Amino acid sequence: MKRGKSFFFRLIVLLLLCVSCKEPDDWVSLGSYGFSPNGDGIHELFILPMDTTSTNQMTIIDSKTNKVVLKVHQYQENYWNGKLNNTGKPVSAGLYNYYLEVESSYTYYGYVYLAN
Repeated sequence: MKRGKSFFFRLIVLLLLCVSCKEPDDWVSLGSYGFSPNGDGIHELFILPMDTTSTNQMTIIDSKTNKVVLKVHQYQENYWNGKLNNTGKPVSAGLYNYYLEVESSYTYYGYVYLAN
């Protein structure tokens, strides 16, 4: 299989970007998850993989539009139901970034895919 110079150039640029993008020392990845709030009773909620009682703030952002779909201070719940601010209208399917800022600790982050 023959590949052009532009393919290799793009690959090198991508690798350089990945190497140069270093997360801050006080950030911890919680990984990627998926859920489907479609009413079938299976995987209806994105359950956060940690205790959230000491969380200062929970933020979920649409990775395509950068629109905040959930931002809660003193986040006591342990889920996201796929609705705007957990009470509004359902958001569209896609990839979302989530962040948890924990008291005197790390910022936890990850990705969640919402399927309808």
